Amino acid sequence: VCVLGARAPSSSSATANMLRTLLGVWLCGLLLAGNSLAAHPHSQLGRSVVRAPAAQQLARPLGRSCRARAPVQMQLLARPRTLNAWLEEQLDPMLATTLRAIFDAAAETSGKIRTASCDSQCCFNALGGDDQLAIDLLANQLMYDRLLDAGTVATVSSTEEPYEIPVSGSGFAVAFDPLDSTPSVDVNFAVGASWGVWRGRKLTGVTGRNMAAAGLMMYGPRTTMLVATAGTEGAIEFVLTNGPSGEWEWVLSNVFCTMQEDQSFQRAIFAPGNLRATGSNAGYRKLVDFYIDARYHLRYSGSMVPDICQLVVKGTGIFTNADGGDSAPARLHLLYEAAPAAFIMEKAGGASSDGERSILDVPISDTDQRTQVAVGSKDEVARFERLVGPGGQGSAFSSWS
Repeated sequence: VCVLGARAPSSSSATANMLRTLLGVWLCGLLLAGNSLAAHPHSQLGRSVVRAPAAQQLARPLGRSCRARAPVQMQLLARPRTLNAWLEEQLDPMLATTLRAIFDAAAETSGKIRTASCDSQCCFNALGGDDQLAIDLLANQLMYDRLLDAGTVATVSSTEEPYEIPVSGSGFAVAFDPLDSTPSVDVNFAVGASWGVWRGRKLTGVTGRNMAAAGLMMYGPRTTMLVATAGTEGAIEFVLTNGPSGEWEWVLSNVFCTMQEDQSFQRAIFAPGNLRATGSNAGYRKLVDFYIDARYHLRYSGSMVPDICQLVVKGTGIFTNADGGDSAPARLHLLYEAAPAAFIMEKAGGASSDGERSILDVPISDTDQRTQVAVGSKDEVARFERLVGPGGQGSAFSSWS
């Protein structure tokens, strides 16, 4: 079109030549503008950018199969896949209702975080009316209310209320951390939330392997949710965006199925939590020294959810949080944090460990149970087990109540 508009036959009049040139420039401008808008995941055209071959996955019901990621090639979807469409195609109605309640709570929490008032101590917002709540308590209340309204939840538990609370519904038990690393909100760092869903009424006497679904919610420059369900492959990313009528809408943006293994030409990411433990855990100190000597990229924010989500998106690296004994104990909750994160990572093609076994195989005996954690590429998690697990130089600790 551009060439046609710029070239005119010699027999044409000057006026015809000018009209053809103007028409060509106008059409080129439309094409360029259309491509630019289409490439924007939040544009009103409703396009989404996804890694190929994940784009092929979006043209049919997801979760049936996963293929290796293609880091460079990109494809555009003509129409976005919404959360509602995915839930209707993938899940039984009761689980779909439960997950929709979680997504609704996350969307509301996202708005509350964006408009929170903060000082050097805490961030606040109104749940309703004029009463102000600390943002983590507000997030907890929003999740609790939406799960109660769903009618499909029999038991809830959170880091704010770490015990099994029976509610009026039936079908599922849900555990969640409503807002990870709340002190990061006032400085405008990315923060997140984690959750797991089990069938039945119990959140103890189970393992992460028994989960029906799990998710990692991230509030950053974009509001995203990584979600995975039992019996399907891949970790699926949704992004909160503007719908065609201006309302907020969850749109499927990516499917993650593989993690890259050890490759010398691409240095991995390491996100080492609880570095104080290197003072008393010789294996963990040796592991961190290895990352530094091997020139891994240090990418640690102090918030578990963003630090793990980056590994899934980048497709490489490891997050660790080791135990250092009484002076620097590992503090991640097995029920609320470690198990959901491990579920997502293993669905995305990675691995998890408490030093000797998958996090998903650790029995949950108490809602306040803590554990050391490694999640990421399989070879990186295996290295953690060699150095920090019982066979290495680390403590023999795995988890405790």
